Amino acid sequence: MKLDFIKRPSAQEALKHPFFKTHEVKVIIEKDFIVDCLNNLLAFSPDLKFQQAALAFMVHHLTDINEIRDYKNLFELLDTNKDGKLSHKEIIDGFKAIDMKIEKDLQRVIKKIDQDKSDSIEYEEFLRAVIDKEKIICDDKLEKTFKLFDKDGGGSITPDELKTFLGISSKYSDKVWNEIISQIEHKNDNELTLDEFKKMMKLILKKK
Repeated sequence: MKLDFIKRPSAQEALKHPFFKTHEVKVIIEKDFIVDCLNNLLAFSPDLKFQQAALAFMVHHLTDINEIRDYKNLFELLDTNKDGKLSHKEIIDGFKAIDMKIEKDLQRVIKKIDQDKSDSIEYEEFLRAVIDKEKIICDDKLEKTFKLFDKDGGGSITPDELKTFLGISSKYSDKVWNEIISQIEHKNDNELTLDEFKKMMKLILKKK
């Protein structure tokens, strides 16, 4: 779903919505930024298990405070009860202030993000869903990530190396982990080269 900017309220009009007037707004967030986050959220693709796992690693380890400050501010704005996580209702109510017609689409995608059925979205889950993927899935960051994954410097990533970075202390169930590994095992020699890694990661961008 691509949002129509022409029909969007201005930043000033959006901030007059009861949602924003009820909850104190300490930081002004640009309307275009919120719309971009909403579009990224609606384009979330949980079926790309390996890519989402690697993206989570990249967002956590290869971004600095300046890159994620606005996303953090948006999360805190949506978190109206200040419990450090977002309920489905908080996300829907917040984004409905921008577009009243997207409730069903939001309900659908939020269920995909909330894979553990906790009825809430943690900050890192939210960040991974709304962040500008093109700024993360770039050659520079992909090459840095590949070098971190390629622990032995052999020029390829093995399932064991991936498990070291993505499996230990993770929230992935055995079923999800097997799905992640299966995306590697169909490759030649059960390993990924740098070029293969880049191609697989850039599939996320094609989902937008």
